[in-house]
This record gives sequence, C-alpha cells and structure tokens, in this order.
Amino acid sequence: MLFSKILPLGLVVAITSASPIVNKPTRLTRRDLPQPSSYPLAEPCKHEWKYLNFDPENETDKARLEQLHGLMCSGEIRGLASNGKYAAENISPSYKRFFPVTDDEDDWSDVQESVTAVLKLLRPEWSGDPVGEITETFIVDNVGKFNPPQL
Repeated sequence: MLFSKILPLGLVVAITSASPIVNKPTRLTRRDLPQPSSYPLAEPCKHEWKYLNFDPENETDKARLEQLHGLMCSGEIRGLASNGKYAAENISPSYKRFFPVTDDEDDWSDVQESVTAVLKLLRPEWSGDPVGEITETFIVDNVGKFNPPQL
C-alpha cells in the first residue's frame, strides 16, 4: 500500500524535474544536382543521348562510356530502330508476339498506336542520321545497377 502512494509521487517528481530533449535541426543546404552532358571523351554522334554521373577519369566509367558511345555510333541502334519500325508498320510476327493485333483485343489498339509512334520516332525516314532526334532527350544515368554484357 505504501508502494502505491510512493509510485505516483515518484512519477510526478520525475516528470516535473525532467528537461525536454532538444534535437537541434540540421541545416539543409541547397546543392546543385549534376546535369547531363554530351559524350565527354570525344565528339558525340548526331542525336546521341546525354550522359549523367559518369567520371571520365575512372577506368570503369570510361569503359562504360566507350561501350555506350560505340553502341550509338556504330549503327547498332540504327539497325534495331529500323527493325522495330519495320516490324510495327508491317505487323510482323515478332511485333504480334508482344503487341497482339486482333479484333477481339480492342484495348490493345491504343498500345499498338503508341508503340508504333515511338518506334517511328527512334528511326525516322531514312536521312542518313544514326537515329531520330528523340534520342537527344534520353539520359543514360550511371547511378544504380549496371550490368553490361560480357564481351
């Protein structure tokens, strides 16, 4: 019984004599985020994408830059874009595999039109350009997981 009278008194004393915990907020500073840039190792290809978070002094980043630049400038992207555009315009079997074209699937018509439009943007009518102008808006960011194919 004495304990039941002392406990509330002890709690009151503890609460009244306690000081608040003051957590001073840390000062937030504004910093400029990195901006995407053109190919940093040489002259970029026409309509080449932009690069972000690559360090040209780092050997790994340099190898990745060269691989991506080579992919863009060698014509490999042009070939893929041309194949994709052809497949969409002619509704090839590979296109139908991923984007079925039947009267029963009316929900797919918007998807098919969108995919075809994007593929046409990637590879416009033949003009000698490696790829369409839309690729200039792409940004290849080196932050995150990157598992390039082993050559």
